[in-house]
This record gives sequence, structure tokens and C-alpha cells, in this order.
Amino acid sequence: MAHKILTIGRKLGSGGRELGERVAESLGIPFFDQNLISMAAERGDLAESYLARFDEKKHNPWMYEMVTGGNKHVPKGTSLQEALFKLQGDVIRHISKKTDAVIIGRCADYILRERTDARVLSVFVTAPMEECIRRKMEQKNITEKEAEALIKKVNKDRRKYYEFHTGKDWSAPDSYDIYLDSSRQSMEEMTEVLVKQFNEL
Repeated sequence: MAHKILTIGRKLGSGGRELGERVAESLGIPFFDQNLISMAAERGDLAESYLARFDEKKHNPWMYEMVTGGNKHVPKGTSLQEALFKLQGDVIRHISKKTDAVIIGRCADYILRERTDARVLSVFVTAPMEECIRRKMEQKNITEKEAEALIKKVNKDRRKYYEFHTGKDWSAPDSYDIYLDSSRQSMEEMTEVLVKQFNEL
């Protein structure tokens, strides 16, 4: 039986991660986000700290770091960004074979696009900049200026990463099955929507 996977792309500060956690908890299924880095590191026999710097970042020829270690799962001679994308892709495909799950970012919707053993519901969560700033200020206890700079940097990295690997517009509604604005609905309402859609997959 094909497993069901909910993938969530998100702007920083939109609440996409929190939404994913809530949906996973409501459905009683595993949730994957930062733990994908440690799982990729384990698969490639590489240090997690070695890979974490390149999470959701596009390959940059001007900041090239070549893989020098690892095992048979690591493509030798490639950049760390490319190696991490490959390893995380392996992990994401393995997850889709074994269990229903919620997966945050990492181009999971694209990686699973041709799987016949998984049914995928792709979601993107956005919010106006002022809402994202407010959320990050509260979460990290930082200034408005610091929050805005962080959001712009992370979103730029995520956009370049997604568009480089998928050829699709990262924040366009037609790139996803469901497009949510967290300033227009509560977390509870969005969770209810996604749980219902997931169960109907």
C-alpha cells in the first residue's frame, strides 16, 4: 500500500514548521525537519556539523567545499551542498517507502514527484513580512531589524535552493497542491484543513 506524505514548503516566520508539527501530532505520524540532516549524515557516514551549514542552500561555485570522506552513498568529488541534497533525497525516498509522514522543506515534493509507492500532498505556507517579523522577534528575542534581515536571508537561500533543484517557482501557488497564508487562518483552522486533505489522499 502506498504511504501518504505531506510536504511543507514555508517562508521563514510563516509558522510552517509549527503547522507541520501540529498536523503530524494530530495524525499520529512521524515529523521530519532538522532530523533529516542527522539522518543524511548517518547514511553518508559524515559529520552532521559538516553538513548542517549547507542545509537548504544552493551550490555556490565561489564557496566550493568538496566531499573528501564518507561511504559508498556519498558522490565523491561533488560539493557538500550536492552531497547533502543527494543524501537527504535518499532518506526522503526511504521514509516514503516505510511510513506516512510530514516532511518540511528539502524539495521533498519534487524528490517524491515520480514515486508510485507514495501519495504526496504538497503545501506552501506564506505570510506578510510584518507577520513573519513579529513571529521571529518573539521566537528569538531579537530586534525588528535583525528579524527582517534573517528572514530575507533565509528565504533567499530557500528560494535559490528550491528553484535550482526543481526548476519551479518556490513561492508560487501553482507549484503546490495547497497554498496557505497563516495571517488569514489560525493554526487550528489550517491544521484541520490539512488533516482532512491528508486523510482523503
